[in-house]
Amino acid sequence: MAQDEKSKASGKGGGPKGAQMAASSQRTIVIAAFAVTLVVVFLLQYVAKLDATTTFLIGLVALVAIVLVTLFAMTTARKTRIKMDVKQTCNPMLERFKQTGDVARFMADYETWISYDHDPSLVAQFTQATVDALVNTGHEKQARRQLKVLGEVVGRDQRSQQEYAKYREQCESRLRNVKREMRKARR
Repeated sequence: MAQDEKSKASGKGGGPKGAQMAASSQRTIVIAAFAVTLVVVFLLQYVAKLDATTTFLIGLVALVAIVLVTLFAMTTARKTRIKMDVKQTCNPMLERFKQTGDVARFMADYETWISYDHDPSLVAQFTQATVDALVNTGHEKQARRQLKVLGEVVGRDQRSQQEYAKYREQCESRLRNVKREMRKARR
């Protein structure tokens, strides 16, 4: 229920907020770069009195340079945010779970974490890490629940869905093996 509300609140079409914000930012940058280029072209054409070909080439170079520099800066900032998020939130949660084995707290921490806005790729990676941690410790019910969540956060394209199906099968196999080993250990 809470997950449904979050997916509805996350934006149009149920897609992740981070992906929509990134696309919006990129469109804004391209529009701003185009506007700056038009101003440069206008100034070159009418103030510097350059011919049309030279003005066009200078404007095109300026447009490409602005877009490339801005996209590089955005990509670097995104990677930095992801690294900081992993270092400050994801890794401590996983370490705490490894040390304590407290599934209830781990799932509560995850639910709190997921309620905030994170990069869509990080959401998928961290959700997969939670599945791995739960599978490795034999928490079948929670692992299956997290697998379902992972299915909701992976991309909608065919390749992502195929990779998810393959991963889900691997997890099912691992869960069976862990269950079998736990039964042997009890005997």
